[in-house]
Amino acid sequence: MKQTVFCHAMWRTGSTFLFNAFRQSKAYLSFYEPFHEYIGSKRAMARERAQADDRAQKLRHPTGTGSNFYAFHGQGAQSEIVSLFPREASVANVLGSPSKRTMAYLQACQIYARKENKTAFFGFCRSGLQMTGANAPIDATHIHLWRDPRTQFASYEWPNNRYFLPQTIAQIAYSKTLRHHLDPFDTQLTIRERARRASGYFRFEPLKAYTTRFLEAARPEDCYALFYLVWLVSYQAAQKVAESSISIEELSQDTALVANFEEQFSVSLQDLDWQSKKADMFVDYAAIEKRVENSLSQNG
Repeated sequence: MKQTVFCHAMWRTGSTFLFNAFRQSKAYLSFYEPFHEYIGSKRAMARERAQADDRAQKLRHPTGTGSNFYAFHGQGAQSEIVSLFPREASVANVLGSPSKRTMAYLQACQIYARKENKTAFFGFCRSGLQMTGANAPIDATHIHLWRDPRTQFASYEWPNNRYFLPQTIAQIAYSKTLRHHLDPFDTQLTIRERARRASGYFRFEPLKAYTTRFLEAARPEDCYALFYLVWLVSYQAAQKVAESSISIEELSQDTALVANFEEQFSVSLQDLDWQSKKADMFVDYAAIEKRVENSLSQNG
């Protein structure tokens, strides 16, 4: 049996395509977005299943992907795994360390896959720090799937899509080491929102009102700076643990890279139809990125 595979990625990086490749292989049981807050709610899971095809079309996911949470639809998985779901892993701990409950949950997924005589594949679409630290005890092969940050930010489609960017800002709001990057902005947490931040992992979408209000008041340049902050720390963390680091752009153009990947993991990457969003030509991305990089090197 192959070694457990962790794929570290962020939203809109081609991770659903890669998940589908592992899902189609009989060797793997694929846990896609195992930290998504919907997994902790039977009602949300049922709604996701009902809306799977429409959601895949809107997000330009591969046809036939169906619900992201395929692995959690099994009768056994619902009772054995979902009850252990760590809500803190969805937002509160993304830019921090994993909780003991998080590790117990992932190990339960791993054990469940072995019972099915399969290897666990974990596709993390909110890549951060919690699964890249030295204290993560699961022995696994690590893949880092990434994308050019400028076109990735364009694919977030803020404000038309009101999930990706607000959740990204919420991750910063929870981070003890990065939340000071929000201090220069006038929009502040209310008392109620501070309380939700303190106990927000018991809720499915903590700080949503604050982050949405915050982003509506921010300039596009500020939004990109905060997105790039999370992109950069996630990228640096994943690079330290990944045996394979590939961008979706490379994967869509380099046939030799595809062949090597297919041979290494015994999956098929056929039918990759990658259409990249164009970055906004009026944003000085280079200057913003340099400012964020300098801030991180000086202040963390």
